[in-house]
Amino acid sequence: MPHPTEPRPGAPAGPGPSGAPAPPGAAALSGAAALSGAADVLVDGSGRLGPLSYLVPDDLTVRPGDAVHVPYGRRAAHGVVVGPGDPAKATRPITAVWGKRCDPADIEVARALAARQFATFAAIAGRLSPRKGRGATPRDPGPLRLTAQAEAVRYRRPANPPGRRRVLLLRAPLLDPAVLAAREAAAAASGGGQVLILCPTLALVDRVRACFASGVVTLSAAAPGRDWKAFCEGAAPVGVGTRAAALYGAERLACLIVVEEDHSGHYEQAMPKTHARDVAAARAAARDLALVLISAAPTTAALGAGVKVVPVGGTAHWPRMRLISRTAGPHPGGLLPPGVRAALKQAAAAGHTPALLASRTAFQVCAGCGDRRCCPRCAAGDPCTHLIRTPCPACGRPGTRTIGYSAEALTSWAAPYGHAVSLAELAEAAGRGLVVLPDVDAVIRAPGLDPAQAAARLIMTAAQAAGPGGTVLAVTSHPRQDLLADLFTRRDQVAVAKRAYHDAQALGLPPFGALVTLRLARATPPSTKGWPGVIHGPRRVAGEWELLIRLPRHRLPELDPIVTRLRRGSGVRLRVD
Repeated sequence: MPHPTEPRPGAPAGPGPSGAPAPPGAAALSGAAALSGAADVLVDGSGRLGPLSYLVPDDLTVRPGDAVHVPYGRRAAHGVVVGPGDPAKATRPITAVWGKRCDPADIEVARALAARQFATFAAIAGRLSPRKGRGATPRDPGPLRLTAQAEAVRYRRPANPPGRRRVLLLRAPLLDPAVLAAREAAAAASGGGQVLILCPTLALVDRVRACFASGVVTLSAAAPGRDWKAFCEGAAPVGVGTRAAALYGAERLACLIVVEEDHSGHYEQAMPKTHARDVAAARAAARDLALVLISAAPTTAALGAGVKVVPVGGTAHWPRMRLISRTAGPHPGGLLPPGVRAALKQAAAAGHTPALLASRTAFQVCAGCGDRRCCPRCAAGDPCTHLIRTPCPACGRPGTRTIGYSAEALTSWAAPYGHAVSLAELAEAAGRGLVVLPDVDAVIRAPGLDPAQAAARLIMTAAQAAGPGGTVLAVTSHPRQDLLADLFTRRDQVAVAKRAYHDAQALGLPPFGALVTLRLARATPPSTKGWPGVIHGPRRVAGEWELLIRLPRHRLPELDPIVTRLRRGSGVRLRVD
């Protein structure tokens, strides 16, 4: 931040670079009215104390969002002004103003987000800006330019509908989200505004940055303070960061881009557990900013964020999608249909390394009644893939079917043509040539509030891992199931999104209702008598009691006294979607 003796920056927003008019929503950070009498200051490192009131000297101009120097106990400290203070509580004065630190509108967004997550304002206000930017000299990233490789990528991108500045780009699975984000940012910044790109992982941050030749800075915990300062003061047209940067402001901020909005990496790990998509949507609404969400399998929360869905890419950005029916004939190998092994052999001969998605556990059930069967050759309860030829004790019928496929069983069966991978390994894979989903039905039928959406994300992940010219092969007993027909036959992501949206509406799930996940560190389960909404649980998870509460959004305040009471007697972690 600037030295106290430097001239105070922060004139009202004027023309952008090269005389271009400031874009919509790109108000200057210092445009708020000056405060007099007293100001509330959130001191860095003050923990749960919250904002403290300080006197405003007559010779200082103090506005909400300013970085200030204040006395704090026996030492001096830095903080940010978050609004007018109480003169009756203010006994010590602000000693210096360092310049802008965040936008006043974002302070109000932070207050609203904290209230929604049943958290204090102080718990989220620390995310408005990094602390290490004090005294930093802004870095000059140069003019905004894409690399030749990023500009050379060709794809179909329909124009936004007239007047729609908030869109969800429903990308084809093989269209690189990093290139798409960079191209969207370059287009949005061409009008003189600044763009903030939020990525779920540091690896994706690096990939997005690599699409720019110049004009971009990194906004992460490890990035130098001068990068943030360049973005804050308008010297950097584009800033790229993770969820930690979701509330960072800029002199001419005009557009927010959330890449892979369905990725769990956008959730904050510490309380309050906000999602970068929700933060960006709230900022866009409060400040009239453009909003771009990017995903191949969007969440219903994204679909309900007031965006227009725009499909991007075409058939060239899809691998081959193939279904194999499990009921088409006998399986001589006892594990998967013979067509799977033939496909593995063909892919390996072409020089690929095929991958088969393994389950965490695998076991056999009776083909008739569905009771779990234990192999007489193995220890009771141990998963295995040995054929069980004895009749079922429950119904007397012979024959079993496998539920789930362990990594050991798949690797043994597929050798030497392919090997099993976990879902995490599949998400990091690329160019495998062939990806096999041995039991896609299990994902679609899995217990949960939205298994179809989880299955869609899995299939898109498999498509990305297969790569250009590759194949996704799914084994199913229901090849005409709606989701499978949409993605494997018609390649219609819009139909999948529409169905997910209507299903969420019917169930009252986000965005049509609130879903509260509550985790309690206590010995006994809580009594839920009198609680609002539909309660799922409590159940014991990793030593804590977990509850899911589904209720209309207007009833969320009814949970406030319940959460307050629970916090007195136990550790509470919660997330509101």
